[in-house]
Amino acid sequence: MGWDVVRVLAIFSVVLEHATTAAPRGFPQLGPMPVVWDPLIGANTMLLISAFFVCVTVRRGRPRAWWWNRVARLLPTYLVAVLVTYGITWLGTLLGSPITLPSGKDLLANLFLLQGWVDGVRYVDNSYWTLPIQLFSFTVAALLVRWSGMHRRWSGPVLAWGLIVGPLVVRAWVDHPGWLSHVYLGLGLYRWQLFGMGVALWLWTRGRISFGHLALVFSCGLLAEYIQDGDLHSTKALGVMLVLVLLAAGPEWRGPARHLARPMSWLASISFGMYLANQQLGYELALGMHAIGLGPWWRLAAIIGMTVGAGWLLTRFVERPTHRWLVREFPRHARTARGWLSTRWLLFTGPPAVPEVAPLDDLIGLVDEHGRPVEAIGATDAIGTVGHDWVLAPRS
Repeated sequence: MGWDVVRVLAIFSVVLEHATTAAPRGFPQLGPMPVVWDPLIGANTMLLISAFFVCVTVRRGRPRAWWWNRVARLLPTYLVAVLVTYGITWLGTLLGSPITLPSGKDLLANLFLLQGWVDGVRYVDNSYWTLPIQLFSFTVAALLVRWSGMHRRWSGPVLAWGLIVGPLVVRAWVDHPGWLSHVYLGLGLYRWQLFGMGVALWLWTRGRISFGHLALVFSCGLLAEYIQDGDLHSTKALGVMLVLVLLAAGPEWRGPARHLARPMSWLASISFGMYLANQQLGYELALGMHAIGLGPWWRLAAIIGMTVGAGWLLTRFVERPTHRWLVREFPRHARTARGWLSTRWLLFTGPPAVPEVAPLDDLIGLVDEHGRPVEAIGATDAIGTVGHDWVLAPRS
């Protein structure tokens, strides 16, 4: 249950930060909220947890099947969320919302996960910055696990430290616009230290590094986070979350907390859908409720309820059925389609050429692999021997 609790705390940290800090800052007409939660730790914690579970699961089965399983769970839900969020934002502009509708170019860039690569492109929802980073990490993990060098004892610590130190080195060269700056932003190198900490946590649970080594990785990871963001307040809060992450990675939580297992498990299961639906839609809801005179407590309660409800809808009607179809049914349909295309290709190009059998007069003096004279075998046998190695037989 420990991991479910950490996931739930992380997703509600995201929701509360957007509802109580980001929304009033972006739209001053909303006024201050009665409670304020401002540490930026929710998405960071989820990326760290994601890296840990990538290490836990990537060696189970074939890497390609593992990769497809992850993509099938995330990508269709994300695409539906982009379209729904864009549609509601468009509807909001018709009703007088102050939120500007992203352009068609912005929508296409978001659908193809190119927000970080194309200059001047707006996010349909600013929370979506994590998706390209996660999908890229899945791809890299699937490729690395096929490399035999990654099974050596030293490879894991080198990877963890490289994910922390490498982006800092690159960061020193991205002060000016250019291709390196695009790579730095497009691949989300400014968050790779979170993956490094997740890898180190997995190594510690496997007994491949000591707790002192893990503490050093965490300390340097937090320092890298502060260098990348410059937000000491959020870095301290992330340090507190790391303590909970350590507890979750330890023995199973028991005692009175077990009574929370079912609700925590349910909320954790819809956390991805909640993440996709909370920010932009929450802004639209808050602005609409403010326009009809509802106060901040009503707005906060409505945003939390809307986020949970939308997260359940995305999980129940998009994530689970599309994941099930893409993992179970799509490979079978893909094989059928390949067979159909191969058949049509043969009909278009004609069958492959069959080597001609030499005339019988030209085979006199040859024997097959059984030592039988060629002239002694029938026509059917002769056709069946095409491709065998013939040898010269001495003439009698």
